[in-house]
Amino acid sequence: MHRLLCVASLSFFLNSFLFGQDYRGQNISNLNLSGQDLSSAQFNSTTIFSDGSQGVNLSGTNANLSGIDFSTVGGGHVQGVDFR
Repeated sequence: MHRLLCVASLSFFLNSFLFGQDYRGQNISNLNLSGQDLSSAQFNSTTIFSDGSQGVNLSGTNANLSGIDFSTVGGGHVQGVDFR
């Protein structure tokens, strides 16, 4: 029973935090999210898209980033981010 609870808890964590697609306030600069359906994902100006040299790959994700002021995103760093 304990093992089942641990697996269920891990599954909830992965679904809520990794696959729940709420990236507000998260450092995603080292992720390759290409090809994922991010059309309903949540991003904002606290999302860190780049660490200054390496950036997240959002190629082919349909991520909606239209409401974000990129002059202030993650300290203003968007170097290396693939927005295609």
